[in-house]
Formats: sequence, structure tokens, C-alpha cells
Amino acid sequence: MAKVAVQGGEFSIIYLDGGKYNGSYKIPYESIVPTRGECDNLIVPVCVSASHIAFTSLRMEPVWMILGESAGVAAALAIDGGIPVQDVPYETLRPKLDELGQKLVRGADGKHNDQPRVWNSRKQWNAQKKGYEWLFPHIDKDSNGKISSEEYINFQKFKSKNENWKEVLKKN
Repeated sequence: MAKVAVQGGEFSIIYLDGGKYNGSYKIPYESIVPTRGECDNLIVPVCVSASHIAFTSLRMEPVWMILGESAGVAAALAIDGGIPVQDVPYETLRPKLDELGQKLVRGADGKHNDQPRVWNSRKQWNAQKKGYEWLFPHIDKDSNGKISSEEYINFQKFKSKNENWKEVLKKN
């Protein structure tokens, strides 16, 4: 198995297993914040919860810088709102990070894209999410044949709160 991690401009990119798993990826806020009940008001951007594969490219300095900046903004929002860091709403955090010039979404053309992730068909999802084709009906809550950014965000929240999310969804 060959692993290569490179700094891809504004994004870290991983090439793994002869091209089977290539590309950039997002780092969820939940990866730097402990699960509710484990610890309150702790943000740890340098001890990211990630697999050894993801960590191959996460360890790059620009990623640490963005994680640290994001952690600081989230901490300030938590203090200002009088809430635990786990309750910082993404709808509040995202605009603050955008104001700082963070590039949080990468478009299909490889350039920065401010549009939220959406899949306009099951075919599009299947082409991009090899091995996770079975997930489409679980995320497409309104059964319209598309996955909206809201549906995908809700799925990511569900995933972060359920360690055994695959088993739970496969039962349903």
C-alpha cells in the first residue's frame, strides 16, 4: 500500500492504494472537540481524532494553522455565547471563518467554492462516494433523489454522535 501526502495549495491531498482513495477532504469540527460528557470546553486542534491514513496529510503545517485559528474562533464564540464548545453552531462559526479567508470547501474544479456540498442525483453520489452507495437513501431524508447541504450536514452530525453509525443505518 503506497501512501503519499502532499500540500495541495490550500488543501492537503492524499493518494492511497494506487489511486483507489485520492483527493482532498474536510476536517469536521467534531474532530477537535471531545464528545459531550467526556470533557467540557476543551478544544484540541493538535490532537485531531483521525485515522492513521487521514493523519498522513493532516500533519502538514498549513492544516495545523487553520485548525488552530478555527479553534480560537470557536472558543471565542463559545465564551461570548456562554455555551460549551460542543454547542457552537456551524451557522455562526462558518461566516467568521469565511471573514478570515479560510478556504473550507473545494469545488470539483479544484478551486475554492463557497457553495455547500450537494448531490443532484444518486448517480452523482455513487460516482463520488465509492463504497458508500448504500448511504444515499439514509441521507436523502425527503426522498427527492437529491442530497441537500442541510441533509448532508445533518448526516455528519448524526455520524459524529454515533460511533457505530454504519451498523445503526444498515439495520434500518
